[in-house]
Amino acid sequence: MIWEGLAAVASKVLVPCFSDEEYLFCHLPNCGDYKWLEENRELVLKKVVKLLGVRDFNVYREYFMGGNHPKDVLSPMSGYYAGYLIVKKIVEKLGFSKFIKLSPDE
Repeated sequence: MIWEGLAAVASKVLVPCFSDEEYLFCHLPNCGDYKWLEENRELVLKKVVKLLGVRDFNVYREYFMGGNHPKDVLSPMSGYYAGYLIVKKIVEKLGFSKFIKLSPDE
């Protein structure tokens, strides 16, 4: 999730001419509803952030495109969206150059 967030934030830093929706590819058909994700930000974060320590790929992939999406899963874009918000917040606080120097444990 964090790697996906990093990819989107890095794209935004390097090519700052698109909307957040476009960096997350939510503007493409069948890729999720960005407006819904924004309106339900707290719910998405609450449900998805708890997966940060999960090592079961089958559980993890439910929140990303290509996974099996049970009825209680928010959106196939929820994992990307949560990762983006997490990384974006850290980058806003530290700056991009400091963020990319952090070790995975930090």
